[in-house]
Formats: sequence, C-alpha cells, structure tokens
Amino acid sequence: MFVILGYDGSSVVSRTDVPPDENGAGRMEQNNCVWQTQLMVTLAEEGVFDLLCTFALTEGIGRQAAVGLALIGTGWSADNYVLLPGAAYAGNRFQVRAQDYPPMFGPQDRRADLPITVTDVPRLSVGDDPSRLQLLARDLTTPAAAYFAPDTQQGVIILFDERTDAGPVGITVSETGDRTQAEIIFSSPGVREGLRYEGCRIQRPSEDWGADFTAGESVTLRLRLCVFPCDSIPALFARFCAHRKDLTGSVTLTHGLPFSAAWDIQENKYNRDNWNENGGYYSVGLRENVHQDWQAGWVGGLMSTHPLLMHGTEQSRARALSTFDFVFAGGQAPGGLLYGCGHNGGWYGDDFYNLSDKNFHFVRKSADALYFLCKQWDLLHKQGVSIKPAWRDGTRRLGNALVRLWDNNKQWGQFVNAQTLEIIVGGSAAASMAPAGLALAAAQFSHPDFLRVAEEGAELLYQNFTARGITTGGPGEILQCPDSESAYGLLESFVVLWETTGKAQWLAKAQDAACQCASWNVSYDFEYPPDSTFGRLGLKSAGAVMANVQNKHGAPGICTLSGDSLLKLWRATGNEFYMQMLRETARNITQYLSRADRPVDEMPAGWMNERVNLSDWDNNIGGVFRGSTWAEVSCMLTYAEVPGLYVRPDAGIVVAFDHVDTEIVEQTSDALTVRVTNPTAFAASVTVLCETREQSHEPLGQNRLRDAPRIALASRQSKIITLGKNDGRFN
Repeated sequence: MFVILGYDGSSVVSRTDVPPDENGAGRMEQNNCVWQTQLMVTLAEEGVFDLLCTFALTEGIGRQAAVGLALIGTGWSADNYVLLPGAAYAGNRFQVRAQDYPPMFGPQDRRADLPITVTDVPRLSVGDDPSRLQLLARDLTTPAAAYFAPDTQQGVIILFDERTDAGPVGITVSETGDRTQAEIIFSSPGVREGLRYEGCRIQRPSEDWGADFTAGESVTLRLRLCVFPCDSIPALFARFCAHRKDLTGSVTLTHGLPFSAAWDIQENKYNRDNWNENGGYYSVGLRENVHQDWQAGWVGGLMSTHPLLMHGTEQSRARALSTFDFVFAGGQAPGGLLYGCGHNGGWYGDDFYNLSDKNFHFVRKSADALYFLCKQWDLLHKQGVSIKPAWRDGTRRLGNALVRLWDNNKQWGQFVNAQTLEIIVGGSAAASMAPAGLALAAAQFSHPDFLRVAEEGAELLYQNFTARGITTGGPGEILQCPDSESAYGLLESFVVLWETTGKAQWLAKAQDAACQCASWNVSYDFEYPPDSTFGRLGLKSAGAVMANVQNKHGAPGICTLSGDSLLKLWRATGNEFYMQMLRETARNITQYLSRADRPVDEMPAGWMNERVNLSDWDNNIGGVFRGSTWAEVSCMLTYAEVPGLYVRPDAGIVVAFDHVDTEIVEQTSDALTVRVTNPTAFAASVTVLCETREQSHEPLGQNRLRDAPRIALASRQSKIITLGKNDGRFN
C-alpha cells in the first residue's frame, strides 16, 4: 500500500493510502498535491523480492509530508515473534516498569518467578489495546524488520535503507486491539509521532518533522523482502545473518592503530589512572564513586588483570596479583559469592537505592569472576607462577556457591542474597557466564558437580532464552530489557562447554547464540553528522555492539569479552561469517581509543568511552561523554586473545585481524610465504596463530596466544615470512 502522511510538527493530520494497480502504479492526491507512484518488484532468488517504490510529486507543494510503503499482515497473532535488530526482541512485548535511570526492581517485583520486566522502552503492548512501536532506522543495528509466525511456520525479513534523499527512514509496527492484523510502514522522512524515547522513558516531545516537497521532486524507497519456511526462532536469526548485508554491502575495514600500539597506551593508562596504591588493586574506573572504584566482573573487575598478567610489565603483573589479594581478603561473602562493589575500604551491594546492603548481589558479577579467575589460574600455571591457597580456596567457594544456588532453585536468578543464596529477583540470563566458569572450574578442581551444573544450567538457559530469541539480565541497570551482553555470555558458555566436553550439542547451540549476537552488531558504516566527534574523526560504526534496548548506543566491543569465541566457532565450523563478525569488531575497536596525537573529545590518552551513538536516545549522535569505561578492558582482551594474523599454511588461508595488509607470495604443500605490511603510522608487534587444517579442528582452549610468535614491524614496513606446519620462520 502506498502511503502519504501529512504532519503538523510530529502529529499526523492527514493520511492517504492507495494500493498499486496491476502495473504497480498509483495516483495519490493529498493537500492539493498530486503524487505519481510506482512499485517495481523483482525476484532476486527464490523467496527473495526486491521492491523499488518511487513517489514523484507532479503538482503542488507538499508541506511537512512523508512518503511510505505499508505492508499489511492479516491472520496476525500476538504469538508472532517480532525482531527489530538491536531495538526489539519479541517486539519487547513484556511487563513494564517506568522508572528514571538507574532503574531497580521495587518490592512487588522481588520474586524468583518474575516474568520478564522492562523499562519504558519502545515496544508492542502486552494488553488488548491497539499497539504501536515507532523507531528510526538508525535505532537498529541493521535496517531490518523480521518476524516468525509459529502458526504458519513462516519467516519474513524486510531489509531497507537507513535514509533516502528525503531524510532518515522510519519504521512503524502497529497491531489492532485483537491482534489479528498488523501493519508495518517504512516512511521517509521518519517521524516519531508525539513523544520519542530518551534515556529510559518515552517522554520527550518528538522534534521529527516531515519534509517539504516541490513539484518535480521524487523519493525512492528500496526494500528487500524475504519470505521462507521457518520452524523456529533460531532459524529466523540464521536466515537474518545470511541477508543482513544484502542492501548495505560488505564494509571496508580501514587501518589505524595496531593492537600492540593500543596496548602500550592502555597499559600506561591503567598504571597511571586505575592503580589504587592504598588499596593495592586496579580499579574499574577512576574511583570518583562506588561504581567507578571496584566492581567484580561485568565492567572489568578481575577481567583487566587477565591481559595485564599475560602481556604486562613486571610492575603490571605484580599489581594484577595484588588485586587478587585485595578481593579475597574481604570481598567474598560468607556464602561464597563476591560482594558487588568496593569503595574507600568498604564493601557495597548492587541495589542502586540501598548500596549499604552489601548482600544484595547482581549474580552476573560472580559468574563473570569465576570464569576469568579460572582463565587466569590456567595462565599462571602455564607461566610457572604459584597460585596462593587463599585464591584457590576462594575460587572453589565461589564455584560451590553457584552450584548450591542452582541446585536449590534450578536457576541462578538476577539479584540474589550473597550470604543466604536466596534469589531476590529471578527469571533472567544474568549468569550467562556461569556455565563457562563452572566448566573451567571443573577441570581446575577435578570437581564433577561443577561440570554437571554447568551443563544443566546451560541447557536451561538455551531453552529459556536463546531458543526464545530473548536474552536478558546482562547489565545491572536496565531491569530485564533484552541485551547483547547476556547473548554474548551465552555464546561464550556454549563454546567453552563444547571445548571442554567435545559434545556436538554445545557447538550447535553456540551457532544459534552467535546468530543472535550478530543481530546486536552494527552491520554497516553509519554516516555521522559531520560536526559530531565521530564525524570529524572519521570513525566507523561497523562491528560496534549495541548495548541493549534501553541504553540504545553501540559500544566499541563486547561487554566484557574479546570475542575470541567467534574465532573458535569459525575454526570448528569453517563458517566464515563468524570470522567476519570478529574482524569487524576487533579491527575497529582501537579507533575509539583516545590518544595524545588524536584525542577523542579531549579525553586523556588511554581512555575509551562506551558510546557509539547512532541514535538520539541521549541527544548526542556521534558523540561521547568524558569518561573512562569498561570498553578499555575489551580492547585489552582483544590484544590478549585475538591473533593479529591467523594462518593455515596447508589451506592457503591468511586472515589479518590486526592493522596489517597481507599478500601470499608462495604456497607449497607444507608452507606458506606471506608478505606482511604495516601501513599505519605506528610500530606494530603482530601475534601470529599458525596451524594446520587438522589442528584447526582441535579446541583452542584458554591462553593459546600467551607465547605466540610475533612479527615486529616498523611504521610502513613490510616483511616476508614463511610459515610451516610446525612453526613460523620469519625472514
């Protein structure tokens, strides 16, 4: 259906709908204007149709107008799963609690069986009133809408451009009160009617306006429609991954700051700004408040120590070890879980409105901590460093606490009492990293219960979240809005379980999780306003990871991981999609690091902000706030866990994740000769992971790059290296 919308400010004052005739043409009259419309439909492949919709104003002057194409769905159902990647999962059709930031569950919601509860985000309604969700394309990681209809076993994906000559494209999903009919309108310019989303509430008057058109002007909307048999929500995500770049095309990765150059800046920054001499630990921020001083897991506590132990100077390593002393000297509750926060010698909890209750615990923090502690004990063992009994005992107690929590409740919950292990708020995937931590702890401590619970928990998390296309509970300040952090935590857990058990079921579940993670990754390079910080610096958005549907910003990396699970998944399956996902995030993450020679919004060298703003949810498109954040840890982990250069000599495969160019010079049956060039203005020390086709099917495990060979390259320097089946020979 062709649609012409007329506005007064952001209010619709007129709407004209005309269906295309048998030739795809239409004539529309509105407000003394005449529009000629034309819809061209082309079959691209079976079930895939390209739609080109042109609106030409032939008479009159169109004031405050928008043109659009409406797709009508009859036989609709509230059971249909609606996806707007990065912005709405299951249509965000959940119980709502409208709160200011930071939101926290009230007394009525402190229960183990809480249904998914979100803040006042754009959403479809859970009630029986007419329902509507309005967004702009820039709110999405990929300009796309999709749905799965379980009754008809059908999937539909609609891709569209982010903008036209008339302005940004908007998307409106509307449902009738009885949910038997739905309408999806793609319009340009997109106008969010009445109120728009800001912060964590739909409360700001919309400043969107229609466009003014004169006779002779035209607008073209471009869409791709994919209709296919679909038997599950994971199948919808898998098909989305196959088509997400159909309209935008592949991105071009550019060179900037090599991993090693970023590491040098960051290690210096951590010792300059994050080291607390009096407390003897690395803080997660600059200690200006409780949350910027110490938090376990989530935003970097006991995570930043991992790359510092692997690649740091003697000073950095000593300080990382001291951080373990700090945590286990008083930061663990009698029940075995860790206290959420620490500040000025005191321990605090995770209830934003009652921090003094140190037993109110966001369980993700302990789950993350167990995983990263086990990774670091593995690293220290390989480095020949003794692990203090207090550290091992504390880690074992932490694992036991997660086992008891699971066995008593058959869930880990979201917020729990750290002393009694009672669930305060349940029903989320907050502890998505618990299976990964318990699987590693099972090997560390020869504890079969750890692995039993890891597998039981991972299976239920898959069924309740991944299989339903809704992952929640990753951040501690969004109630249970769908989020990317729990999605990536589940991916990490499934990959670790596959590596530790060898069971194919975990590899299959990891692939389902990775496809959902892809929906959180920005798939194209957004055009920032030229006067914005990112516009002036020429930063790229591809590979940024959308935080969640409440905090509608991309982030430089995964909170808080390197993404090496995608590398492991690529090795195990041969599916290059996972490798490309990782390349986009890893290659682009260092561009967000503020440097002395190129500050980001005047931030000191080594600071990295968490914001990659495509949308106006905080009125700062292409801008950041002046802050040092967890994204720095993701960048350091990238250096520690993602190879700069991956080579498979017997298959002729060379992949550069780092900022280098490669060219195969010669290939024999057992060796590959490659020219590696550093095109950047910085010296680079590039880690190399070289393995055969046979070796690539073996689990990579933890800390594989600790002693990896390196290629030292000066700025603009090239070297020719020969890589054989067993070693790398650098010429």
